[in-house]
Amino acid sequence: MKHVFFILLFLICMFPIYAQNTYNPYPDLTGDAEFNYGAAINTGLNDGEYQFIFRPPTHRWQQLDPNQFALSYRIEVLSFPFTPDIQLNNARVFNVLSDAAYNPLTNSWNINFTLPLFGNVFRSYEGTLAASSNNAFRINESSTLVSAAFSSSNAISGNWPGTTNRIIYPHTILKHTIYVHCGSDWQNDPIIDELSFVIDHTRGKMKEYPFVTVNYAGSQTFQHDINVFPELFLSNDYNQNTDPLTIGTIDYFPVAEPDFNLCNGQLAPNPSMASSSNPMNFIHPAPYSLTGFKLLDALGDHQAGYNVNSGFLSPMFGILHTYNVNESINLSIINPSEKIIYNPSEVTLTYQGQIVFPDHYTFKTIRGLYPTATEVNNANTIANCGPYTDLRDVPVPTDLSPTTDPTDASLYHIENGSSIVVNPCVKIFDATFNVKAGGTFTYMNRSTNCGRWKVQNLGTVIERNSNDIYLQNATINQGKYQYESKGIVYAGKNVNPDITVTQGNYIVDVGAEVVCVAENKIILKDGFKAKDGSKFHAYTTLFVDAPPCPPMRLQNNAGSGNDSQEQEVQANNNPRLLLSLSPNPSNGIVHSIIYDANDLQKINYNLSITNIMGNEIYHLSSVKSQMPYDLDLSKYPKGLYFVKVQSINKIFTEKIIIQ
Repeated sequence: MKHVFFILLFLICMFPIYAQNTYNPYPDLTGDAEFNYGAAINTGLNDGEYQFIFRPPTHRWQQLDPNQFALSYRIEVLSFPFTPDIQLNNARVFNVLSDAAYNPLTNSWNINFTLPLFGNVFRSYEGTLAASSNNAFRINESSTLVSAAFSSSNAISGNWPGTTNRIIYPHTILKHTIYVHCGSDWQNDPIIDELSFVIDHTRGKMKEYPFVTVNYAGSQTFQHDINVFPELFLSNDYNQNTDPLTIGTIDYFPVAEPDFNLCNGQLAPNPSMASSSNPMNFIHPAPYSLTGFKLLDALGDHQAGYNVNSGFLSPMFGILHTYNVNESINLSIINPSEKIIYNPSEVTLTYQGQIVFPDHYTFKTIRGLYPTATEVNNANTIANCGPYTDLRDVPVPTDLSPTTDPTDASLYHIENGSSIVVNPCVKIFDATFNVKAGGTFTYMNRSTNCGRWKVQNLGTVIERNSNDIYLQNATINQGKYQYESKGIVYAGKNVNPDITVTQGNYIVDVGAEVVCVAENKIILKDGFKAKDGSKFHAYTTLFVDAPPCPPMRLQNNAGSGNDSQEQEVQANNNPRLLLSLSPNPSNGIVHSIIYDANDLQKINYNLSITNIMGNEIYHLSSVKSQMPYDLDLSKYPKGLYFVKVQSINKIFTEKIIIQ
């Protein structure tokens, strides 16, 4: 796609991705009425178990003339890449794909060593949509979720038909994007609009896909074929109007669209005519339009995972999935452009090492339905990292929690020997971290890590902060908590200068342990108590500061179309070059990625590391932008090092601490 990558630089900013829907597919739908889409689609369209089809009335882009407006798509992983453990015959256990298997040149993981069925499982893939029978469009490529391997004994032998041509995706959260091109050549003609939606396959009926109760025993098409139907509801269709007090939702399409004069001399459509019979009038969604999807069965006439009895849904059954992180995974390769990762429904970490939540990423839990305007405004708070100027960015609490607490919607179980490290400037929404005995959860500079999450602790929780730490209004009754401050640690009933924080005693209860470490001093005031049978430690020492937020690229929409601009927030003379290092500080294994807004992997960079004496200890040549590299510094002494990235006309240096 020669021109597509250039134009996406501003489209990422102009068309935000909202992981919510007009219809909630995740709860149990038993007893609901089936959808009626009219005639079933041609079963011959299901070339592969995971198809992408749209037709009227679900999406009007289908009416565009492909000789004038090509349609293409992109499917991209937005969470942990899970793949089946096929050695287990009576369960559906999914493990994460490892860093060692990832090939950045193909954007895929090679898993020949574990699944002879498949060669590559893709992190992202781009292809074209083509006209087919029954007035529908579908993707040209044969695609499959890797979980379909459980449906056939051929998954083990590697003899599944068509395996050499299939595009395989992990069983995880996937983003689907449809592009409209100005011209018939999707690989070369520019993009003039795009619409996206996100599907969480770790929730709802897809958490027991395929819909058979015995692994590898074979299945019928209605038990394993899935059709993804994109939907676009224009404001007229959805009975909406432009009055924000009565609309129900906020306006997700309020900005001016790209200059349509760039495409065949056509004028931009009039939003008020967006639902007229002329397809040219609805290339760009009108204000207050909504986009979404439905997961349908092999024929596309009712919801996937269900049978229909007298017009109502009854469930088909499979085997419930479990998801594990048992390998090292560099999360900075996931969605590096938007830096958004979606929390799976429930995941257990058994990897004996650190899993790092990288700098500037947002970890969030999907919603089922679009929130109301009232819900958006109520969530636009400082506690949620706001206030937000663009209401579309407000992290409204998920509606998928099994309780009234949205943080119960996604669970991370950190087992003995496993560790999660949350880097500075990470935002987490609607997740609980269940730290088991022997597990560790570390977060740095929580004042910069705003969000909505909680910890349940039987292991060790570490807060490392460059600012003062205030401990009040809490009773620690289990596990170990360690607080490390570059300044002062205060503990007591009323020690926090923020008067909005609730006052209350800080108590270390029987069986719990609290460690306070500060470079300056530790102050225990009225309201602090360590009970008999508890453990409390306080000491001062020289402190390795939690690193500040590293520089990141900000995309600023200065208008419409090509007027969009990019800005950099970093103190160097190369405002479009960025080096990301995580974790920092590190125990020796450092994940690195170079970002260059002006480079599409055409420039070779040299990466060198020097110690504080200026001696070079490490060197890499021919490093590419946007490709992750692991740097092994574990054999070098603890301390401060300098990582330099250099090309013919660019140079940038970043610090790394080995501890």
